[in-house]
Amino acid sequence: MTNKEYYGYRSLKDINARMLVMPYAGDKFCLVIILPKAIDGIYEVEEKMSKTNLMKELQLVTHPEVEVFLPRFKIESKLDLTNDLKSLGIVSLFDPEISDFSGLIKTKGLYLNKVVQKTVIEVNDESGFLGHSILAAPKRISTEQRRFKVDHPFLFYVVNTEWQNVLYVGRYRMPEGPGCTMSSSFSFRG
Repeated sequence: MTNKEYYGYRSLKDINARMLVMPYAGDKFCLVIILPKAIDGIYEVEEKMSKTNLMKELQLVTHPEVEVFLPRFKIESKLDLTNDLKSLGIVSLFDPEISDFSGLIKTKGLYLNKVVQKTVIEVNDESGFLGHSILAAPKRISTEQRRFKVDHPFLFYVVNTEWQNVLYVGRYRMPEGPGCTMSSSFSFRG
């Protein structure tokens, strides 16, 4: 995907990376890309970002005109959350003897045997990227132009701009030569 528009942009000097913020799938979400300055810097940047308040960084973006070169990608994740929920103490929903869904449905005897979360993150020309303000921060328009070429591994976040929280975090690794398939990893952060 290639385009030129006014997007959120910030140089993250302490992290040795640059940030691009693009509206995603309408105006309630944004896609945040953290691109390491070093081609092999993904793990260092990932470690530093784990200690960084992304929402504070988003409040500091400027909005220059940015020429963006971003690969199209699609990442699917399917997570079985059953054991995680049970470890949090949510066990009655899985027990047919004591589960109670009477506040939701009149049928008795319902219980859960499995909870699965399926997520698809897709970036393509139809992903709904628009050039407009992100979050509730004052918009800082910049007259300078930027070039943001995503040609090595990067982190991405999907942020709910209405509630100002991170919904998903992922790492994208580029193919390593002609004929290679795309590899990526994805993780849920609630």
